[in-house]
Amino acid sequence: MLRIIALWTATIIVIFSLIFMENSMAQETIKGIHKIKLENGLTVILKEDHSSPVCAIQIWVSTGSVNETDDEAGITHLIEHMIFKGTKRRGVGEIAQEIESAGGYINAYTSFDHTVYHTVVASRFFDLGWDVLSDAIQNATFDPEELNKEKEVVLEEIKRGEDIPADKLSKTLFATAYKVHPYRRPIIGYRETVKAIDRDMILKYMDKWYQPQNITVVVVGDVDSCEVIPKIKESLTSFKAQTSVSLSFSPPAEPAQTELRTFTLNEDIKDAYLDMAFHIPDVHHEDVYALDVLSFILGEGESSRLSEYVKRKRELVHSISSYAFTPKYPGLLTINATLRTKNTEHTLKAIFEEIERLKYEPPSDSELAKAKLNIEADFIYDMENVEGQAKKLGYFETV
Repeated sequence: MLRIIALWTATIIVIFSLIFMENSMAQETIKGIHKIKLENGLTVILKEDHSSPVCAIQIWVSTGSVNETDDEAGITHLIEHMIFKGTKRRGVGEIAQEIESAGGYINAYTSFDHTVYHTVVASRFFDLGWDVLSDAIQNATFDPEELNKEKEVVLEEIKRGEDIPADKLSKTLFATAYKVHPYRRPIIGYRETVKAIDRDMILKYMDKWYQPQNITVVVVGDVDSCEVIPKIKESLTSFKAQTSVSLSFSPPAEPAQTELRTFTLNEDIKDAYLDMAFHIPDVHHEDVYALDVLSFILGEGESSRLSEYVKRKRELVHSISSYAFTPKYPGLLTINATLRTKNTEHTLKAIFEEIERLKYEPPSDSELAKAKLNIEADFIYDMENVEGQAKKLGYFETV
């Protein structure tokens, strides 16, 4: 969503955004962690938490849509769908059925930088949960008939996304902000690339990126490390690293943006959606901490500067927020708003005024204190359950 609109009518919704040239990792240490690297290169992270009789098991594969070529766009996401569609030992539907029969749940997701397979089960069913996940990662069959069915599912997802203004705007924003870097492509891929993916392409991609040295297993919950770690090792004895495969990867660097980029999408919808974005560093950069605080002060919450001025005082928008997107490679600080189309020009001006005000009216001590406290609180809330703890450990290990 990088667009500004020039002309519009009340019934034409314009979705826009701005991109200019030019989150943060919490420094908290989680105690009681066991971390080992197996002989095949796979990393295992385990944290005992006996507060409740449950455990979270997650498998983090350090490959996302960023690792795809243009012709492969969407293959990582499609593989994520197919992993649970049957293995040599389990037929279609049996993976979810086994977990759900034990009272647990299982799912997966794909991001720009990772693919994550995860389950939460009662701790007494750890053996089942681990067996199901490890079997899926090592022995998925990618049945051609099931693959064709799942491609139709993904194509329908793409179609639905095209009917959702906010999704459509977001994809356009990234495609405008990034001209060279793979973040320009949607994680789900494109119609033409998804249609072209076949089983051979999937197996080739799996052979390259689903190597043990590119995988991290995270277990958090009411388990005994001395019992669990040997079980994980034993189940992965046949999962060998292929020495002929290179995991080295360096995406093309995004050239510095030297001028304003804008776009307008005309849609027959009630309200207008406005997105703006500024290029910012990746998650490893020292400035991400300040950017997280800046984003909070600028547009996170009803008492943020943008909300107070643009929404409450000027009454130009229905909603407005900001977010510092800091992935493995350089990201974006985005500002998103919904508004009446006729207010677009005034809204843009008001947003720039508020950004400019940061230069001559820096955040007060109370603003800084509130931002820091809320960022810390978000981190703590994310750690309330075993699944949240596992997600933090997996992310910080692989990013």
